[in-house]
Parts: sequence; C-alpha cells; structure tokens
Amino acid sequence: MNTITSRLPNSAMSGYDKVFEAGIGNFLFSIKCFLKDYTFDGGKNAGGVINHYCKAYNLNQRIILMTVQKEFGALEMAVAPAQSILDKICGCGVLETGAPLAKYIGFENQIAGACATYRFHYNAFHDGIQAVLTDGKGNTADTIICGSAITYALAKYTPSIQYGINLADKVYTDHFAI
Repeated sequence: MNTITSRLPNSAMSGYDKVFEAGIGNFLFSIKCFLKDYTFDGGKNAGGVINHYCKAYNLNQRIILMTVQKEFGALEMAVAPAQSILDKICGCGVLETGAPLAKYIGFENQIAGACATYRFHYNAFHDGIQAVLTDGKGNTADTIICGSAITYALAKYTPSIQYGINLADKVYTDHFAI
C-alpha cells in the first residue's frame, strides 16, 4: 500500500483567510469568472456565500474555488452555466450517475456541503489512515495511506484516481501558486 501526500500544505485547506475575504471579488473579476457578479436567492452573491461558509468551517476560501474549477471548470466560465450545473457546482453529494442528492441541490447548498465535508474529513485525519480510491465508475482502484490531513480530505471528497488528489493539486497550483 502506498503512502500518498498532496503537494498542497494543510494550510491550503484549513484556516479562513481574512485577507482574501475582501479580495475574493477582485480575484474573480481578474480571471473574468461569472461568479464575480453571480447573485441568487434575492441578491446573495457568490463571493459572500463562499466567505460565509468558509469562515463558519474555518476553511481557506481557495479550496472551494479550486473545487468549483476541478468539478466543472467554473473559474474559466465568463457566463453562468445552466442551472443544472450550478445545482452541483462543487460536486458535493453527486452520485456516480451525475445526479445530485436533493439536500445538496443549489449553489449555496453545494458550498455549504463542500465546506462541511472537507472539514469533517480534515478533522478525521490521523497517522496511518487509509482512503479507498475508485476508477470513477465506483470500482475500487487502489487503497492508499494518506500522509496529511489535506490528502485525506481531498481523497474522501473525490475518491476518483483521475479526478481526485492529483487534479486538485494541479488546479490549486495553477490558480493559486503555492
């Protein structure tokens, strides 16, 4: 069994970034992402919702932005995608079939669910903990020993070998050079 450690430090996930709180809109504007001015439910804005839930779960906001990019390429979308994509923007509670569970449908539910899920798995980490990776179709592909809390959280959030830890590392470093 291999021990795998994400290239990302634990600080890339854990710890709300007060400085980035004010800059999230500027970041989204600088990359021409639709989220910069995306509002829903009577005026809630995407950046504010991301900040709110990341603060509540003490997560770095960049991990959620990395997730919307990893799951749907959303940071590179200048125009809001179809509602069916927004309803599962973080891939949280989305089955292998692509259908989201009812309680996770919607932009805010996706952000809240992703934050809660990442925090739960991050906190559950301990030395020697294992994670099962899949082939993306629900079949077991490998079992790994996770070398850090962020590795475990990423592996549990997206257990696919193809779309999990390695893609998360790439997307995060491409957008938020570490």
